[in-house]
Amino acid sequence: MNPVALGFLFFTGALLLILTRKWAPLPLLMGACYMTQAQGIELGPFSFPFLRLLIAIGFIRVVLKMEFIGWQWHSLDKLMIFWSIWALFSSVWHKDPVSALIFRLGLVYNYLGLYLIFRFFLRDMNDLINASKMAAILLIPVALEMVWEKITAHNLFSFFGGVGATAAIREAHIRAQGPFMHPILAGTVGAVIFPWMIGLWSFH
Repeated sequence: MNPVALGFLFFTGALLLILTRKWAPLPLLMGACYMTQAQGIELGPFSFPFLRLLIAIGFIRVVLKMEFIGWQWHSLDKLMIFWSIWALFSSVWHKDPVSALIFRLGLVYNYLGLYLIFRFFLRDMNDLINASKMAAILLIPVALEMVWEKITAHNLFSFFGGVGATAAIREAHIRAQGPFMHPILAGTVGAVIFPWMIGLWSFH
């Protein structure tokens, strides 16, 4: 982890611990929007990229502030738990069960971890709308960087590693990717966020 990424981790981690619940999603969204997956630490076969470290800090916050009190289970929560158990259990049918289990532990940690943290933070529609505003604003610099990348074929996020300095080109078209691991992932974010913002237009 380079010094800039380490400083950003301390900054976002501190915000995650001290901000009110209303603003707690902000540092998690900042980590997802502005840091590549190459920044993190390795512990044996386990990898903890930037966002996974923030998830761990998020759970520490939830426990310290006892934000799980008053939280009620919903059917989707149970489905997420069931999916996580099945994702781990089904590793035994792979050719290399140990490697498959390690990989799926990372997936479950990411998806279930973020799901639960945001379930603790977002208690009603107002909380969801506030977090949506944060996501929309935070993605503006990412969008501007990707426009720059589309014009110059240079990815500014390559400073952090994990993404190439030169943008991918296919059929003479530059494919911008920003901080994401692949242009398709960058496009997926846009494809999800755009209709999401349209749906929230009546609220804000």
